[in-house]
Parts: sequence; structure tokens; C-alpha cells
Amino acid sequence: MVKKFENIVEIDSRRLFDEVSAYCDTLIDEATAGGFLNEQEADNEYTREIGRVANLCAEYEDTKMPFNYITVRGRSPLVMAVQAEMFMGDATQKGASKKTKKQGLWLRQTQSLLNK
Repeated sequence: MVKKFENIVEIDSRRLFDEVSAYCDTLIDEATAGGFLNEQEADNEYTREIGRVANLCAEYEDTKMPFNYITVRGRSPLVMAVQAEMFMGDATQKGASKKTKKQGLWLRQTQSLLNK
């Protein structure tokens, strides 16, 4: 194993982060191929180096990389109607969907209006 980035205390650029991350991936591949990661609590040169480099990457991700939140859409009216039918007494999704099938056209029209 050839150690790289030994003198780095902190990652300060995206280019360096990408290089260190790729190095960490190659270390994991080498350690897996060599059988150094077979034991869960293994303590060897590979696990120590992977831990050191992974901590550098994690610190950079926490402090300098922006996090893009995922926007969550609401449930569709059709799903809410089927769930309401199931809650009201029909215990199967198939039975509830048969009851709401008549309402399906109206619900699709309502949903298309909401999406506009």
C-alpha cells in the first residue's frame, strides 16, 4: 500500500476532495481484494488509512459542501381516496379501489387542475 496525502490536515478545495475521495475508493478496493476487511473489527494499516482519509472527506462535506434539500410532493387525491376507503372499513386495497373507481375520473380531473 502506497500512502498518499499524509501531510494533509484539512481538505480545502473541491479538486483535492475529489482526489482524496478517489484514493479512499482505491484503498477500499485494495483492502477488499486482499482480505483486509473480512473481519468487522479489523485493525490494520488499510483500515487506519481508510478511516483517516474518510474523516478528512467527511469533514469537508460537513463544512464546505452545500446540501440540496429534496422537496417532497403531497399525496395524490386518488391515493388519499383509496386510503380513506380502506380506513372506513374495506380492508383491502383492491376493494377500496373498486369503490373509488367511479370517482377516478373526477379525481384525475381534480389532480390535473391542481398540477396546473
